[in-house]
Amino acid sequence: MFVVPSGGGNIPGGVSFYNGSSFSNVTVGSNTNIINHLQIDDFNSKWISSNEGLFVISANNPMTIYNTTNSLISSNNITCTKRDLKGNLWITTSGGGLNQFKVK
Repeated sequence: MFVVPSGGGNIPGGVSFYNGSSFSNVTVGSNTNIINHLQIDDFNSKWISSNEGLFVISANNPMTIYNTTNSLISSNNITCTKRDLKGNLWITTSGGGLNQFKVK
């Protein structure tokens, strides 16, 4: 189970993972990064929306970041994500509008 701080991302730095017996923290970006949203998809990938971009934790890749430097995302301040029935990821941003992200 992954836990994101409540209150709309008031606590910087990461998310917590509960493995059935204890919690551990997963640092996501810098220690000033604000986590806005967490989505777990059908493949158990964790899509973490933050003010430093979109982070993905999956079984194949420990952590990947998508931001304005390495993708076509229009803003690093990602507020939320949602997958559609075709598998596309829709990304809302603060200041960059709505983005469609084709997941490979």
